[in-house]
Amino acid sequence: MKVKIKKSDLVILCLGVFVILMGGVYAYTQAVPNPGHGADELLVDVPGVGEKTLQEAIDDGDIPGVNEIVAGSGVSVDPSNGKGIVTISGS
Repeated sequence: MKVKIKKSDLVILCLGVFVILMGGVYAYTQAVPNPGHGADELLVDVPGVGEKTLQEAIDDGDIPGVNEIVAGSGVSVDPSNGKGIVTISGS
């Protein structure tokens, strides 16, 4: 079985492959958008202190280090209040 390919078909195929490759190069070189909020945009409720940003609470030592947060540590998120505020109940 022989496959006959015309020169014009080959040119169209090459152009299509080129356009797809250029699209991939363009997509690869674009900056990645910010996927969410930073720690300076999230509010936490610290008992006895009140609301702070998550970054302020971490800097002030109100929240244990990430490796120290385990089940039962008292850190929870309550989305029912409409803000998704993190609640810290103990240290």
